[in-house]
Amino acid sequence: MGFWVDWELWEKMCFVLGCLIVIVVAYGLGVQIYNSRRIKRMAATEREVKSQQGATFVLDDLKNDDIPFGSRAIESGIEVEGIWISSHNSPRRSPLQAGTPQETRPPSLGQGENA
Repeated sequence: MGFWVDWELWEKMCFVLGCLIVIVVAYGLGVQIYNSRRIKRMAATEREVKSQQGATFVLDDLKNDDIPFGSRAIESGIEVEGIWISSHNSPRRSPLQAGTPQETRPPSLGQGENA
């Protein structure tokens, strides 16, 4: 380790930091390759199982029930226990007093009902 002796402290620290960064990147690359191979094996196994089972699942059976979900359910007016859907709000003033005093409110917010 003769090359290490003549270095300044900051040079040694930068060298160690660089080595650690290389180790972390190499480890991440290894994990990525491992996961990629594992997913390919799992996909191949799944394809085999599906080909053996055959195509018994038909999507047309699901369309007979056609239960709306998401925005279609909200638009159609479906009400579910535990789910609260707010009604359409109109732009009217709140009956509560404003948090900002009237004299310090900017003109863009208006002077309120007292002006």
